[in-house]
Amino acid sequence: MTLPLSKPQVGGTGWHTNYWQMVDLWNSIDERIRDLIGATIIAGVGIDSVVNDAGDTVTLNATAGADDESIQDMISTFLVAGNNVVLTYDDAGHTLTIDANSNSETIRDTIATALVAGSGVTITVDDPGNTITIAAATDGGGGVRPVDHGLVSWNFDPVIVQNAQALSTGVMYVTKFRLDTAKSLTGLPSYISSTAGAGLSNCYAALLSTAGARLAVSADLSTSWQSTGLKANAFATPYSATPGYYYGVFLAGGATTQPTWLRGGNNVGVNFNLTGSGLRFATLGSALTAVPTTNDLSTMAALNTPIFMGVSGT
Repeated sequence: MTLPLSKPQVGGTGWHTNYWQMVDLWNSIDERIRDLIGATIIAGVGIDSVVNDAGDTVTLNATAGADDESIQDMISTFLVAGNNVVLTYDDAGHTLTIDANSNSETIRDTIATALVAGSGVTITVDDPGNTITIAAATDGGGGVRPVDHGLVSWNFDPVIVQNAQALSTGVMYVTKFRLDTAKSLTGLPSYISSTAGAGLSNCYAALLSTAGARLAVSADLSTSWQSTGLKANAFATPYSATPGYYYGVFLAGGATTQPTWLRGGNNVGVNFNLTGSGLRFATLGSALTAVPTTNDLSTMAALNTPIFMGVSGT
């Protein structure tokens, strides 16, 4: 006997009702098995599951977490560059490059840090130019150096001092000096020799740039200049100077008697081949009672009797 697997139409005749309930149960077994499988399977790392109830399918897929890109990203994250190692991850190119970092730049930086300039030596590191220059720091001297006299520079070695020079009232006496290393400049020491000043007013020592700008100036030194001997001629505020050329200035704005300062010989050759703003020893201005903040060095007049000026600082 063959059993019908579909119910008769409403009103028709056929098998007992219990039979048709058994048919419904039979037809639903496959669906229940699929539902059971779909509920039982749990997607692990790198897997997802898709239950298509209408299509009677359960699909298992490998997710993006397990593909090459994810693995590369994971490796690039947990790798850490140690000493002298460089990691370069090219995400678009799917590469991870590991290099030793013992390149020339690193070596130069290490050398530049280790080198320390001693007495009479300068060290100049040019990082963009990849050079380290080591030079003798003469700071304007030759043989015996300014440092041997407790100075950072001077306009000439005082061993060639021959006489004394009185200032002209209201006129700035200007002299050039050079710095080979950066210094904090604190004053222009010099020496009043045979004649002390009297009735002095508005007396100053000052520092100018080669463009004529006033960089530092002392307080009024009138009292100090009314006695002979060594004069510190300290600036009111130290000036942080970089290597290069500068001008020192003495000015006595008012005097009954001008003090006389140590100087070299009367020699036209002290400004050999120099003119205008390039003069090494000169005078500038007239009827001055203070050192101007800006000065036109092209109007300087050559001075053949150079006054000695030291440069103090640290």
